[in-house]
Amino acid sequence: MLKFRLAGIPIAVQPWFWALAVFLGFGFTELGASLAVWVAVVFVSVLVHELGHAFTLRAFGYRPAVLLHMVGGLTSWRPEEELPPARRVASTLAGPAVGFALAATAWALRTQLGVGARGGLAWDGLTWLLVVNVVWGVFNLVPIRGLDGGQAVGGFLELLFPEKGRMIAEGVYVVTGVAAIAVGIWQGLWLLAIFAAVLTFGGMFAGRGAPAARRPAPAPDAEPPKLGI
Repeated sequence: MLKFRLAGIPIAVQPWFWALAVFLGFGFTELGASLAVWVAVVFVSVLVHELGHAFTLRAFGYRPAVLLHMVGGLTSWRPEEELPPARRVASTLAGPAVGFALAATAWALRTQLGVGARGGLAWDGLTWLLVVNVVWGVFNLVPIRGLDGGQAVGGFLELLFPEKGRMIAEGVYVVTGVAAIAVGIWQGLWLLAIFAAVLTFGGMFAGRGAPAARRPAPAPDAEPPKLGI
């Protein structure tokens, strides 16, 4: 596993992250420099997204760490305590926000290159950087359990309804998750349907929806909570 620090934040990258990035690039890139640029774009995009979470958490006084894995990334923090709703919303939305900012930067640089650069590595890299960050950000904002949108909606509902916000959020996760599964099946997007099913129902019986006061304290060697995909 590749490990390093960026601005004092520990970063770890699992081998499967690179494998999936290469696999996704096979359909529209050529072996060599083009594929290398694509993998670099995926790496930078996911890392920047997770650093949006991490820097916001650090501003709140937590000690964040980032892990890039096969299906995206996770940002964890210490001490292992649940974030208050307002901080959860802010740190969650920071990920897509910096991704959209990166996409806007890529669009501006692509415009400066002009259409004469179309087909070159720089043009392709900036195009992929724009598309990946927009698609990744929009997808993450869908209010499904485990995605940034689900975390943010849950935080907003807990702010509005302190007593019942968490229960309402669970209902939202199920409705949007089932809708995503249905769309995936209807359009023949089986990976989307499977992914939505895992996110929607995978944690329903693991105590993730239980009130914080009823959750057992984590063991000393337990992994800290996590944000983002």
